[in-house]
Amino acid sequence: MITADIIETRPGLRADATRIAQIYNEGIEDRIATYETRLRSVEDVEAWFDADYPLVVAERGGVIGAYALATPYRARPCYAGVREFSIYVAREMRGHG
Repeated sequence: MITADIIETRPGLRADATRIAQIYNEGIEDRIATYETRLRSVEDVEAWFDADYPLVVAERGGVIGAYALATPYRARPCYAGVREFSIYVAREMRGHG
């Protein structure tokens, strides 16, 4: 159980990939955050760090409860520099304001 009231943010690290994958997969399973249907592996998430996407995690009580990520919107040249911004929140962190 998470009890600390303070939420801290920091840049995401490759070492966070397991928890980030877990949170993303909860969003897929719960069908509330994405149209994706294929669960992501830790290796899938590690590739985000290889691509140098901006990624921030939010921690409460030392536990990652959410993350935010900006990825390219589309590959077409007319969208160069346009980003899609996503936020995913772990089940146990949802609904707490």
